[in-house]
Amino acid sequence: MSTYEIIIIAISSIAIIVSAIAIIVSFMAAKKTNELTKGQNELMAGQVELQLRAMISEAKRHYMEILSKNKNNDSQGKGLVRAALEELCNTYEELCAKYIDGKVDKVRLRKMYSTEVRRWVENEVIKDKYIEPYTQFNATIKVYKEWNNLEQ
Repeated sequence: MSTYEIIIIAISSIAIIVSAIAIIVSFMAAKKTNELTKGQNELMAGQVELQLRAMISEAKRHYMEILSKNKNNDSQGKGLVRAALEELCNTYEELCAKYIDGKVDKVRLRKMYSTEVRRWVENEVIKDKYIEPYTQFNATIKVYKEWNNLEQ
């Protein structure tokens, strides 16, 4: 074997080793990036859950405030109560839409809200808002059915 062939073999061997190292390093970097992305996604889901809780709490507070101020049952008061109730229905719809879209931790959200959503949909005061096919709150109905399906 000539010196030229030995040099070519050595250079080729070094190139193979460098390529293998590059593959290993890029694999490790991709794994680290995936871990960081997963952590960021979990953080974002947590922030969304906090925002949803704040929205529901504020809508409930607003509804109760409007309800207590409008006990005289005049037409303007009834309109304000209906609007506040609609706002509260919309917050539950937003919660359920985020659940369906996977924007939140589904297991944790189900644990936190399954009873609350069931009580809300079955509430005699607003039950008529969730009658299918007339309801505009399809995400809430879908989640309610998923969480309350006894055959699962």
